[in-house]
Amino acid sequence: MKDIIPLILLLAASTLLAAEPHRVAISLREPTQTALAESLTTYMADAKQRFPVKLQVYYKDFDLQFVDHNKDGVDDAYKGTPQLKDWVANIRASEKAGENDISGLRTFFAKTHDDSTGKAPVTTPSIKQRGIVSEGDWNRLAAVMAKARRGEEICVAAIGGSITAGGLQTKDPKNRYIARVADWFTQTFPAAKVRFVNAGIGGTNSLYGAMRVQRDVLSKKPDLVIVEYAVNDNHPVPMFWGSYEGVLRQILRESQQPAVVQLFFMQRKGENAQETQQMLGRHYELPMVSFRDAWWPEIYTSRAKWEVMYADVVHPNDTGHILASELLIALLGDVNAKHGPSATANRAELPAPMISDLFANCRYAQGSDLKPTQNSGWTQTPDGTKWESPASTDGGIEFGFSGKLLFVGYDIDKEAEPFASFTIDGGLAQPLKSSANRLPLAEDLPPGQHRVRIEFAGSKVPAGSTAKVKIWAVGAAGVH
Repeated sequence: MKDIIPLILLLAASTLLAAEPHRVAISLREPTQTALAESLTTYMADAKQRFPVKLQVYYKDFDLQFVDHNKDGVDDAYKGTPQLKDWVANIRASEKAGENDISGLRTFFAKTHDDSTGKAPVTTPSIKQRGIVSEGDWNRLAAVMAKARRGEEICVAAIGGSITAGGLQTKDPKNRYIARVADWFTQTFPAAKVRFVNAGIGGTNSLYGAMRVQRDVLSKKPDLVIVEYAVNDNHPVPMFWGSYEGVLRQILRESQQPAVVQLFFMQRKGENAQETQQMLGRHYELPMVSFRDAWWPEIYTSRAKWEVMYADVVHPNDTGHILASELLIALLGDVNAKHGPSATANRAELPAPMISDLFANCRYAQGSDLKPTQNSGWTQTPDGTKWESPASTDGGIEFGFSGKLLFVGYDIDKEAEPFASFTIDGGLAQPLKSSANRLPLAEDLPPGQHRVRIEFAGSKVPAGSTAKVKIWAVGAAGVH
């Protein structure tokens, strides 16, 4: 007697995305069900977690007769009526009548488990446990949830690079991790008004983050900020250790005492800047979530595929963002289950800096706030966001700043580099080069006021060239 296995889950998975759960029957003879118990348990648990479906196993003999229609020696059909309420399709356990191919069925479940879920990984309890590096001091998180429970307005924010921004790598903005975290708050605390801020900007690191966190995040009065720079800070630049700490310190010292959660993604070979950032997290007793710790063991052992959760060697796709949000939500859920309804964030002095306090005090100007103190020949772009060098004449533009470190945000064409230079406080002219990591133009400056001047020798640019320099921001660290 053959095993008849009707599986809407396998053959019509797209229909399972409907709002109401489907009833699906997996029907086996009792000895087969016993032999496959472990495989079936895993299969059913994962399927129910991934799709809105109710699975039930039936084990009984059926009044079915298998027949060989085309007379080729292999049964290819059956006679009789299966005793099932929900019937969509069937597979046969063996090509030979009267046999139960247990090993074949076990292989089938292993393979079709991947196929039925589109090979989408499932965040198991052990993966979640690995992914929550530390709950840290969760008083601030608990205070956010208490505020939401009271029906007040809360703001959740994220700052980082292109991973946080999502960009072209995520097809649906609602799947980006910060949007899903905000949705969790909305679903968990329906009386609260929840807004979120996605302050991710592609191609930027924590140095630029320290410059703009006040403008792009803290000005929105967030209650929770997720900080994501583990990939873009993964360069041999020790300054990033201090700039990352500066981002943390700026957030933590805010009067509304926002909660901070560190989030660590990874590159294709599992590499990131987590080691240093995690040390800083422990120094400040912060909750930490690691996508790398959760999923790299699965990818390395081929239990999960990189291509399923990543669009390229750096950027998670929709699936990757969903998986990251599941880790964050697991942390939030744990904290929500532990704290009382009247939790408050206890005001505590920040510990002394572990690496540097340089980036804890920054000043930043961009767009319409970027006003030169002197200008000769440079013009603003039509949208008013950048200052652009002259096309065919010489020109210079100067900005004043105070602090110990100077950051200038600019775009420069490769063919423009031979004609561009800058000076600090009227000193020696230095070449202005493109900087993939957007490193500062000047460091270790004495305290006080300074000026930076950028010159462009447009008269020396070859005729017909469109080479230009565009300045879009000026910032400083170590401001007092």
